[in-house]
Amino acid sequence: MDTSEVFSRIVAIYEDGGVVPACAWCGRVRIDDTWVVPPPAALEAIDARNTLSHSMCDACASRGAPA
Repeated sequence: MDTSEVFSRIVAIYEDGGVVPACAWCGRVRIDDTWVVPPPAALEAIDARNTLSHSMCDACASRGAPA
């Protein structure tokens, strides 16, 4: 998934009133069960405070990030 597609998906989820899961440790977001680095512009284009739902990605969970 390229940067422009990630940007479009995040904005579309926001506009639909959805929630974007975001890893509280590494900052990646989950789009279609894939954890990706969000473009900063996408997070600036949405109301991130009310759109991101903090979670933990599989990579951070397997490294034993603090819960």
